[in-house]
Amino acid sequence: YERALTMQCAEELKQILEAEPNKCRVILTRFPGEAIEPLQNITFANRLGVDLYISLGFFQHTGETPRISWYM
Repeated sequence: YERALTMQCAEELKQILEAEPNKCRVILTRFPGEAIEPLQNITFANRLGVDLYISLGFFQHTGETPRISWYM
């Protein structure tokens, strides 16, 4: 379920970003149902010379969680 939710959010975010007047290019690194290792995504982004790489991930958590988390 979380994979489908993540993909749905990524596709919606892509539409929003591409509709902005700055005409940014958004590339999704997988298709629905496809499994890719994180290192594959990073390597792909490095080859393209991207300015920003965003990794989205949703998971079920039963405790109290923050609204957004930053990992660096």
